[in-house]
Amino acid sequence: MFTQRAFIPPSVPALWPYVTGSSDVRWPEDAIIGFPGSRVYRVNQGFDPVGPFHGDEFDLERGAWAPPQLVAVAQERARYRWSTRIYCTYANYGLMKAQLAQVGLGRSVFYRIADWNLSEHLAGLAAYGDVYAGQWASPTSNPNTVIPGTNHTLATANVDLNVVLLENTGWQG
Repeated sequence: MFTQRAFIPPSVPALWPYVTGSSDVRWPEDAIIGFPGSRVYRVNQGFDPVGPFHGDEFDLERGAWAPPQLVAVAQERARYRWSTRIYCTYANYGLMKAQLAQVGLGRSVFYRIADWNLSEHLAGLAAYGDVYAGQWASPTSNPNTVIPGTNHTLATANVDLNVVLLENTGWQG
C-alpha cells in the first residue's frame, strides 16, 4: 500500500515520485498533484512497458533500466527534443556518459547521482553541469535521519533525501 505522501511536507522544493513499479512505491496521480509548489520529476523504473516518454527520470540500477536501454530512451527522446534525466551512481554516470558519447549524445542528458557517503552539504557541492541533483540519504543508508520539517525518519516514511539545482534541465541540444 502506498504511504509515502503522508510523511512529506507539502512545501518540499522537489519531488521524485515513482510512476512505475509495485503498488507500494508507485505514486498514484492524485498523490503527485498534492504538491503544486514542488518541482516534480516522475521516475520510471522500467517495470511497465510504457515507453521512453512515461516519466521525467529513468532509474539505472539492478532490476530497473540497463545502460543500453537508457541509450535507446535518450535517443528516442532526443528525436523529439526532449531532455532525459537518469538516476544512477557515479560509476554508472561514467558508463552512461561513455555509451551516450558513442552514439553522439551528451547534451540534454542530466543526472541525479546516488552517493550515500556524502553529507547534504557535499551532495549540494557535487551538483553542477549535467549533474542536476544528488541523493545523499535513504532508508537503508541513513534510516534514522529525520525528514526536514517533520518528526519522521527516512525508515518510517520510506523516502530518500536529495539536493537539487533548481535550474532548467530542458532541451539544450
